[in-house]
Amino acid sequence: MTAVWFPAEQPGLWHKISGDGDSLKAPISQPKPSSAHCVALPCSCFISIPLWLPVGADHLIRELVSAQLEKIGVWARDSTDTVWDWRSLRKDGERQLVTAWVLKDQPAAIAGLEDAGSFIPSAALVPSEDKAWTFWREHGHLSVAWKDSGSILYFQRLSAERLTPEVVTEAICTALALQMEQVADTAGGALLAGDFAPEEMEAAKTGFGEVRLVARDIAHDSAHRLPTLLPPRLKALKDSRQHRAHLGRVAAALGSLYLLSLLAWCGWVWWELRESSAATANAAELNRIAEPLRQVAQAWDEMEGALDFHKQPAELLLTCAKILPAQTSRLTAFEIEKNGTAIRLSGETTDGQSAFHYLEALKATPETALYRWEMQQPRSLPSGRWQFQISGGNPRGTQ
Repeated sequence: MTAVWFPAEQPGLWHKISGDGDSLKAPISQPKPSSAHCVALPCSCFISIPLWLPVGADHLIRELVSAQLEKIGVWARDSTDTVWDWRSLRKDGERQLVTAWVLKDQPAAIAGLEDAGSFIPSAALVPSEDKAWTFWREHGHLSVAWKDSGSILYFQRLSAERLTPEVVTEAICTALALQMEQVADTAGGALLAGDFAPEEMEAAKTGFGEVRLVARDIAHDSAHRLPTLLPPRLKALKDSRQHRAHLGRVAAALGSLYLLSLLAWCGWVWWELRESSAATANAAELNRIAEPLRQVAQAWDEMEGALDFHKQPAELLLTCAKILPAQTSRLTAFEIEKNGTAIRLSGETTDGQSAFHYLEALKATPETALYRWEMQQPRSLPSGRWQFQISGGNPRGTQ
């Protein structure tokens, strides 16, 4: 797994950050050689130079930056031990502020790493505040930097080991030159990060006026600035891994929710089947209990014609016969439907008027009044008598 090495405050010591576990290791004297390592700058002869250049295409800006670096004398076109790069910081009308980084020798060779890459960690290792000249020690040498809006506008590793009046004078000259370029100023004073002697603080006050002394905790700073310490490709892979892990957690949560929903649905189906089985068993038990009652009810229905006065055929025949005038009429046929739901009477009478009187008597008698009686027109017989047919429907029986 790729690891990032960067210099500690103690000379010859290095910190390591694992790209996998994001853990800051204690400083060691020599990194283990590996091709899967990279070295974070600044850790060697590293200089950043601010330049005002016209706005234009990237290839034109690169040519202008290379020309300025050659003019200053920090880079030559035929040089094999110097590398440089540039970045645009901000634009102001038709011009833009560009910072060029120059690396005199490869930090991988200094650290003893084979085929290790190097990168600029976006000012992560520069313990300066915005718009303040910051001095600190790195590998036994002084370094000075100026930052604005979190970007390094100027950085240089000095050959001096102590902050002397000569070093302060050189820094003031650089600050005045950058102030003329509208890049930096000395209004913010100086910031001394780390351990500095009283005489070094007095030298800084002589040049910058206001001086502040702060402790530099490289372990704390690096642990909180790990994303900027990682190279772009490794940071992209790390972000991609974190994104995939987040998607995995979301997918796991959705899968768990789906499984819980599926289990809940299965539980509901099981409960419904259980309730349905119980209801079926209860219905079967009720049918078993009700079967004798249905048989008794059916027997009573079959006996209803014999027990009910209004449906018993003999009683109905006797009632209809009592109403019929014996001197003038007689019944020749008596038909009754099952359960007494309908009756048909056939008979003869001496005159047709008696048949109509008989029909009215059937309608008026309480025992037969519940039937709806109807009679066809009486028919005259050759013997001089009249034949009639009367039918009655029982409304209660047909309901």
